[in-house]
Amino acid sequence: ISEDAVAYINEKLNLKAICSPFPISEPLSFPTPFNTVTMWYVIEHFKKKKLGTVVDSYYNLLNSDGFAIIGTPNIASRPYASQRRLDTHEFEFTRDEFEKTLLKKFKNVFIFSMTDEVVSTSFPNMAWFFIAICTK
Repeated sequence: ISEDAVAYINEKLNLKAICSPFPISEPLSFPTPFNTVTMWYVIEHFKKKKLGTVVDSYYNLLNSDGFAIIGTPNIASRPYASQRRLDTHEFEFTRDEFEKTLLKKFKNVFIFSMTDEVVSTSFPNMAWFFIAICTK
């Protein structure tokens, strides 16, 4: 997100938003927790061995009844991926790997599949993208 977009969200919409560096080298921390954290097309840019730290960071940004919405490409779509995607994604998930990784920290994880803007709980092997809703 651009700094201008964050300023607009904070000033005009009176919502809390941040623009952080990428890739994240240190866990993020803020003086007050968030109700919701969204991460789209982010988690796949980290090496597998760093995923625990990344998920911990997401979790620690939330207040006690907060939730995270995390989206990532399905590894099954990789054969059709652009060269840029192949070059920049350190780790991509199957549905079960994505859920297992998130359940190491979050109490509840609900995985949805998305293909051609259709979101469902069916056919994860055919999905282009996964969306997880995670609660503490």
